[in-house]
Amino acid sequence: MDATLENDNPSARFICGTILIAGSFLVYLAYPIILLMVPTSGATKIVATIALWALSWAVFSAGICLTGPEDYRRLKDFCSRNKSRQDFGKKSNDR
Repeated sequence: MDATLENDNPSARFICGTILIAGSFLVYLAYPIILLMVPTSGATKIVATIALWALSWAVFSAGICLTGPEDYRRLKDFCSRNKSRQDFGKKSNDR
């Protein structure tokens, strides 16, 4: 087992993957700029939009591959800890 998983410090690979996943969503901010402000033909705008869409999914997929299945456990544990903290704050008769 990797030492970084044992002490719950995120690996550089996990951090890079997470950045790529988040960055892939920034492409959607470019769509209005391309479609409304770029002075080109409609066909060029469609090709540019499709190319950015494909790039976004490629970057997202690379991020998923970098984070890997071993870091999925860390994310799942983190989410379950936050869920248990929320449940802890509820009264037993509120459930």
